[in-house]
Amino acid sequence: MSEECYPVVYGRTLRADVWWRALPPGTSREGWLTGVVNAAVAGGRRLDKGPRFVLSRSGERLLVGVACQARELDEERNAHERRPLYTFVGWQLRGGSRALPDLAALAAHYAEWASPAYQDWVGRDWNEHPSRVREPHDSESVARPWGAGGWQPALADNGGPVTLGRNPGQTLLVPHQDRYLVWAIGLQSTRDFTLVNGWDTASDAPLAGVTHLCAADVTEKRWVRTPVPQARPVPPPPVTQEKHDPKPLEYEEEGGSLREDVGRLFKTVQRTVDAVLGRGDEPADNRPATDPWATAKQQNYPPVAQPLRADEPAAPPRARRPSGPVEGRTEEIDPAKADLSDFFDED
Repeated sequence: MSEECYPVVYGRTLRADVWWRALPPGTSREGWLTGVVNAAVAGGRRLDKGPRFVLSRSGERLLVGVACQARELDEERNAHERRPLYTFVGWQLRGGSRALPDLAALAAHYAEWASPAYQDWVGRDWNEHPSRVREPHDSESVARPWGAGGWQPALADNGGPVTLGRNPGQTLLVPHQDRYLVWAIGLQSTRDFTLVNGWDTASDAPLAGVTHLCAADVTEKRWVRTPVPQARPVPPPPVTQEKHDPKPLEYEEEGGSLREDVGRLFKTVQRTVDAVLGRGDEPADNRPATDPWATAKQQNYPPVAQPLRADEPAAPPRARRPSGPVEGRTEEIDPAKADLSDFFDED
């Protein structure tokens, strides 16, 4: 089986907040590789205190790499608006794990080995417009920067090889003094695992996807439960305005349209009024002899006097008011003849 070595580079550019720069051909940005890089980088947290090293296996794929400050790998492309940048540079291999470096060699030479890959792939996109760096490049196979590699296998007390154990849903915290041993066991392990080394405090480290973690504050090996990522709540579907049918609203229980219902109601009211007023479609023998409404008007509102008929006697003439003094009332006096001398004092 070939032992091709493909760079994996994660770092932003000067003009775009897009981080994937190079991935092995045919590799998705989702899944195993993304989880390993995120576990090592952790959003740049505490990388100012020192680098972190990662070793991981998924089937036949092996990954070794380092998360660090970008200024350790490039003197020019290492900041965005005076904000220091961080990065991850690693190498994915297929083949025998003996082609990988041990932890001591990686810790001593990581800047020397990772600088060419960072400067090459980040340098290609550094000044590009954001629209041109949305997708990562397909990296090209390179010679292993550490050479042939090689390490001494870790053996059990009985002389047989050992491998990294794992418990589903848990992470093994490893003391700092055992970091070289657990790395050596990882190099010869055939089961899937992810080992992160370099944290000062274990509580700062993200544990999702990490099977083994080395931290300076861990004094004895112990298993801790790995937090299960919470699924994001599914938002409710957007409320859309219903499109109303321009046809009349139908009532299924009546079987007719609203227009027909209103028509029937109007006809019912009309028949009721006609019945009260003695008109309409009722038979002639059911109608009242006289119009009750006309009778009511005559009783309450006497009609205005109409011209006399020829056979109707004339009304007696109206008596005229007698002239002269009338008992019980004051005689009317012409204002021109009125004597007002009793009402005023003459000087």
